[in-house]
Amino acid sequence: MSFLDGLFKPNIEKLKAKGDVNGLIKALHYEKDFVVCCDAASALGEIRDKRAVEPLIATLKDGIWHVRMDAAYALGEIGDKRAVEPLIATLKSNRDYSMRMKAASALGRIGDSRAVESLIVALKDNAEGVRKNASSSLGEIGDKRAVEPLIAALKDNNAYVRKNAASALERIDWKPDKSENGAAYWVQKENWSECINIGESALKPLITELKGPFQEVRKGAAETLGKIRDSRAVEPLIAALKDNDEGMQKSAASALGKIGAPAIESLIAALKDNDEGMQRTISKSLVEIGVPAVPYLIAALANSKNSVQKGISSWVLRNIIVNSKDASLYASIVSPLIESLNDEVIEVRQNAASELGRIADDRATESLITSLHDSDSIVRQNAAFALGRIGNRKALNPLMDALKDIDPSVRFNAAESLGNIGDSRAVQALAAIANDSHPEVRLKVALILERLDAK
Repeated sequence: MSFLDGLFKPNIEKLKAKGDVNGLIKALHYEKDFVVCCDAASALGEIRDKRAVEPLIATLKDGIWHVRMDAAYALGEIGDKRAVEPLIATLKSNRDYSMRMKAASALGRIGDSRAVESLIVALKDNAEGVRKNASSSLGEIGDKRAVEPLIAALKDNNAYVRKNAASALERIDWKPDKSENGAAYWVQKENWSECINIGESALKPLITELKGPFQEVRKGAAETLGKIRDSRAVEPLIAALKDNDEGMQKSAASALGKIGAPAIESLIAALKDNDEGMQRTISKSLVEIGVPAVPYLIAALANSKNSVQKGISSWVLRNIIVNSKDASLYASIVSPLIESLNDEVIEVRQNAASELGRIADDRATESLITSLHDSDSIVRQNAAFALGRIGNRKALNPLMDALKDIDPSVRFNAAESLGNIGDSRAVQALAAIANDSHPEVRLKVALILERLDAK
């Protein structure tokens, strides 16, 4: 380069607009600003004039990697086969993975079969980007020598490599069978019906995609696992319940519900998680499974030391029984709920008293009477309400005593329950709090006294 050539900075846009290939070739070697060199290489790639091929090949050895990369890309754009061997050499020997990426991509755009073997080797490159571009380029070249290596790439640990490998196999016109390889292909093509037809051989590739970067693929894989209904999918789907995407959480939960009985114990164990969204989705899955989950939920309710798990278990049990319309099932959960009235965790006692009120089984009367003296006001409130639902007159005197409770909600529920029992012996006790400090309690007492007097 002469002194005058280096004195004035080349205007790449003007050179490109005029189609000045020679000027752009000179600009490839502008020493004062490597950005000019990069822009010149890019412009030559856009113009695609074959006079630039040899200068660009020489630039593959430039001292600045940005310039080398843009030269490799430009050679791919021009598509001249003279660049094949230099690009193969770059792919094989360059220590910079970004250059190997560019070389792999450029070789695909040129489309010469001489690059096939080197691109096959590149499918095992340490850099994911190189493997990704190599798989795509093998599809562009379309040589059947790449079929087996691309099938292996369907199991690559990078989702983009797997997807590109499937697209490449499609371009080569490979026909998948019903093996795990075939399933891995259909997973990448998001053809879930084919995965279902293949069945258990599709499990591994489907499970792999549960952790992939593509939201719709994760959801589709989860839903498909639910339709295949293999117990080996349970634990991966449980893990998928923690996905950041709410839609994925719902898909995983629905799948677990469809798998059914094999998923029950894992679902109940996962109720211990403190994430409320996850708890909701798990609860829905267990309700979907229905009656087969009842014995496991009863065991969790009776034996678990986790208050969250116990509380949700009782809620799920009630919903299963309601949905099943089998009232006889209520009897099976009364005993563990009665035991839960003595739990050391307040929330468990609260929930147990509430659920016993909904079930309204007389076996709970004595224990609920005891709960009227619980240290927690919500437990006392729920117990007072439950006793009114059961309607056993044994609760009459304890409920009249509860009219003196310091918590107005307890007094309110005790008054309401006395009204439900409908015994005139409660009139005097109710009249004693007719002027209660709480307006809602006063109104409730007035209405009950009016009802009892009318009898």
